[in-house]
Amino acid sequence: MYPIGLDIGNGAIKLVGPSEVRVLLPHALAPTTEFSRDVTMVTGEPLNQIHAEVWSPSLGARTVVAGDLAAREYPQYSAEATEGEEKATSDRHLILALLSMAAAVQRADLHGSVRMSVTTALPVAEVTRSDARRALADRLKGYHRIRWGAVPTWSGQSVDLLVDDVDIIPEGAAAYLSVSDANPALVNGTTLVVDIGARSIDWVAFLDGQYAQGLSGGACDGGLAIAADRILAAARQQHGPHVGRHRQDVLDALRSPTGTGTDQRIVVFGRGREYDVTTVAQRELAALAIDVGRLASQALGRVGRVDNMVLVGGGGLLLAPYLTRQTEMPWMVPDDPVWANAQGLFLRAERRVRRAS
Repeated sequence: MYPIGLDIGNGAIKLVGPSEVRVLLPHALAPTTEFSRDVTMVTGEPLNQIHAEVWSPSLGARTVVAGDLAAREYPQYSAEATEGEEKATSDRHLILALLSMAAAVQRADLHGSVRMSVTTALPVAEVTRSDARRALADRLKGYHRIRWGAVPTWSGQSVDLLVDDVDIIPEGAAAYLSVSDANPALVNGTTLVVDIGARSIDWVAFLDGQYAQGLSGGACDGGLAIAADRILAAARQQHGPHVGRHRQDVLDALRSPTGTGTDQRIVVFGRGREYDVTTVAQRELAALAIDVGRLASQALGRVGRVDNMVLVGGGGLLLAPYLTRQTEMPWMVPDDPVWANAQGLFLRAERRVRRAS
């Protein structure tokens, strides 16, 4: 049984498997009727060129391009997570998850029908509903086939996935597993984990290592996407509608600023030119940090005394400087907050497989 931790993010799918296998697939997906792109023109990292036919019982057959390739070459069709969309029942999330799982199998050089045990997570607002947990588990379980199109080194190959077991826990709780594994002292006392994703903000409480469901919560329509959309709108209002292709361009710019130190700038492109959006980006991130601080204060009011406050997720990494300045809360940021959920999910999946063997 091959254990994986699958973080189905709205900004990117992140997967961790044995032997330090890691897959990051940006959340961009475009349908295509073509399955015979000129493979001689396609080179480089396979994950940057995802083009495949995906077959799954709940989907049928879908031919798609995904991740960087979709965002780069099909911006007008590239579908991103939308407001109100639920991960448990989203075809888009399922396709990207299956592609990530198949990419992990390729990287691990596994052959034949690969049996998998998957531990994944849902936002707190979804995971408390049995129908959402059941829907996601049913869609992930069973047989799936991915046939690669024009993908460097993988072209023409097929991956057969057989998912035997699906375990679903709250987002944020997964991050606690990885952070407490690296910092065992967190098991004692009360810890509040705040997970800031692309479209959701979750907070989970642990009392002496035990998940406290009644003290945890989340907001599904928030997160970095809100700030990115406002930054893009402001840039287009100032410079014209040609600035930036979509939200993902802004998210990429936030995560990878140009320059170093105090000279760092946040830049988006349009028609071959760069546009500096640093000022508006800083304003919107500061505003989002105020909202997160308010949610964290409400969570503290419910939990009471907190010994540790852990900030994770891609949004956590970006907002940490703002939250540290704007609040007096004792924020702790792990070494790798972007991968904290996926790593925790893998630790749990690995332990489940070990216990079952």
